[in-house]
Amino acid sequence: MADRSTDDIAADLNTPRLRVGYVRSATGDQAALNRQRADISAHTRTHGQDIDEWFEDCTFGNRDDRPGLDRLRALVAAGRVAEVLVYDMTRLGRNGRAVVELHEELSASTRITCVALDPLPALINEMNAVLA
Repeated sequence: MADRSTDDIAADLNTPRLRVGYVRSATGDQAALNRQRADISAHTRTHGQDIDEWFEDCTFGNRDDRPGLDRLRALVAAGRVAEVLVYDMTRLGRNGRAVVELHEELSASTRITCVALDPLPALINEMNAVLA
C-alpha cells in the first residue's frame, strides 16, 4: 500500500461523512416511499440524528438498473457515507444472496452500518442460510 500524504489524511478527516437513507418501491407508490422515509426519520430523531441525503428507486429489487442505489454505491465507494439506513432489508433487494452481497459491499467501505428498521424473519433466515 502506498504511503498517504499528511494532506490526504487531513482531507479525509475533514470530509463530512453522511448518514443516508435508501427507500424503494417496486410500484412507485409515493405513500410507501413516504412511509419508509417517515419511519427512518423517526428512528434517527430518537438518536438525535438526521438523514443528510436520500436515495430512492421506483423499481423491483431484483433489477440491476437502480439509479438511486447506483448513486448510493458511488458515494459509499468514495468513502463519504458513515451510515446507510433502510426500512427493511428487502428494500436492498428481493433475493437473500443479493441482499447479503450488497450488505457486504456497503459495509466493507469505511464503517458502513446498514440498519434494518423492520427486518423480516423469513429474509433473515434466508440470509443466515446463505452465510452458513
